[in-house]
Amino acid sequence: MALPLAYYLTWTTYGTWLPGDRRGWVSKHDAAYITPIKEPDPATEEAAREKMRSIPVRFDREKRRMVDAAIRGVCEHKGWILHQLEVRSNHLHVIVSPGDVAPGRVMASLKAYASKVLNQRFSPDKPSRWWTEDGSTRWLFDESSVVAARKYVLTQDVSWLKHLE
Repeated sequence: MALPLAYYLTWTTYGTWLPGDRRGWVSKHDAAYITPIKEPDPATEEAAREKMRSIPVRFDREKRRMVDAAIRGVCEHKGWILHQLEVRSNHLHVIVSPGDVAPGRVMASLKAYASKVLNQRFSPDKPSRWWTEDGSTRWLFDESSVVAARKYVLTQDVSWLKHLE
C-alpha cells in the first residue's frame, strides 16, 4: 500500500468521550482503516466511567493555546507539514504529513509533547492523564481528501466526511 499524503488524527481528552457515548464511539478492538461508528450503549459507557482513575479533563482557553503551540512546535521541529490543527475543550483534530512516520508514532509524539508542556505548567495540580489512550486515524491519499478533512475540521459539517471514505 502506498504512503498516504497525510493523516487525519483525532483524539479526546481523558474521560470526556467514553466507549458507549451517546454521540457514537469507536471500539479499539475494531480498529481498521475506516472504523465504523458504534451506536450508543449506556451499559458500556457506565462500565468505562467506573474504570476512570481521575475526573474528566476539559481545556480552557489557556490550555488550548498551550496544546496548539506544542503541536505546532513538534511539527516544525520534525519537519512535518501541518495542514490543519483545531484544539477544542475536549478533543482535537490534526491533519499532518509526517513522511514515512507511522500514524501511531505521530499521535504518540504529539500527545507526549503537549502533555510535557501541560505538566510543566500545571504540576502538581495536573490530572493523572490528559488524553484518552487511543485516537482515530484516517489515511488521506490525495489532495481532495486533505481538503475535505480540513473543511470538516473547520465547519463540523458531516457531509464532508463522505469524501474521506
